Amino acid sequence: MPKTRRTILSFIIAPLAAPFVFLLCGMVVSILEGAPLTTTSKPIEELFLGLAGVSVIVLPVSYIAMLALGIPTILTLLKYEKLSLLWLVIVAALEGIIVIYVFFGFFSGLSLSSMFGDNVILMRSIIGAATAIGVAVTFWYVSGHNHRFRGTLWE
Repeated sequence: MPKTRRTILSFIIAPLAAPFVFLLCGMVVSILEGAPLTTTSKPIEELFLGLAGVSVIVLPVSYIAMLALGIPTILTLLKYEKLSLLWLVIVAALEGIIVIYVFFGFFSGLSLSSMFGDNVILMRSIIGAATAIGVAVTFWYVSGHNHRFRGTLWE
């Protein structure tokens, strides 16, 4: 597959990783808080319902963030010849923190303070960064750049 098609495909597929990573972060937090992962006798069904619920909110945010921040980031890293997995992960983590705070700014009713207590800022930052890193790594591998980047993205 030509690199242009893989790049476009990676822009389409990479944001699909966000709900999975976001849900995984939620499960880890539940374990750390001592809460049970499931409350029913059908844990697989509950997991899929949770993923569907998370996807309704996280997917649109993920695609908007990819358009608003992801594409300019890739182009900027290309311009300065710094497009590598390390740089992509670093920038994605910072962008993920920004996106999660913008998201919670718009939806201030979705408070995590009851869930995380005094660690709200840290937990929001970790969840935002981890979600964006998941999207960035997915982009990297789908686009076929699983080595130190040389050349142009659109060849």
